Amino acid sequence: MSRKRKAPLKCDNSVSDADDSSLDEDYVAVDTSHEVEFNIPQQLKLLLENDSFYIQRRNMLIKLPKSPNVFSLLQEYYNYCYCRVTHGMSVKSLSLLKEVLDGILTYFDFTLYDHLLYAPERKQYENVVKKRVHIVMPTTDNSDKEAPSTAQFCSDNSELPSRIYGVEHLLRLFVVLPGFLARTKMPQEHSTELQQYIEDFLMYLCSQTHLFNKDRYEELPLLL
Repeated sequence: MSRKRKAPLKCDNSVSDADDSSLDEDYVAVDTSHEVEFNIPQQLKLLLENDSFYIQRRNMLIKLPKSPNVFSLLQEYYNYCYCRVTHGMSVKSLSLLKEVLDGILTYFDFTLYDHLLYAPERKQYENVVKKRVHIVMPTTDNSDKEAPSTAQFCSDNSELPSRIYGVEHLLRLFVVLPGFLARTKMPQEHSTELQQYIEDFLMYLCSQTHLFNKDRYEELPLLL
């Protein structure tokens, strides 16, 4: 079944001179029969709204590289959950979490430039990321029943977007991710599990208030 769905984030076509069009006015036809909807906490929705306002209306940019970056945020969350294995979280749940986090990391690195950047951020990307790299899909060995160690989370590559961008752009991914996942025709059971893992992660982000300090932005340089 297909219906008209509001496009809450359209970074790739936003901001041009005196264009005053609202993102909320953009509608696209999306097949929603297999779509996973994430419940984004109000605190994070406000962050997304403020982020859009500062970049599109105040001519500001998020300072790069970010610390912590997306890779570090996911790694820290995995470590946090790893410590909970002896407090109710099962080894199987931890292994599934690793798969989810690996998937988030891969989606982020593949989609950032085309789907997660506002127009003024494109030039910044080109200046900060000096070269494009080949991204290898992470693999998971499901035969290992033991809890994966933190060192197994993912290999390091300092040129990937996930090592440069932070929580602001990661949140944008969760806005557009349902549309990507809808194309995979994921079974309902898996969709429900994924939704729970991601919403738990979003609640965790809400508790990390240090990520949302007010000096995250800088003025848009004239050369951009």
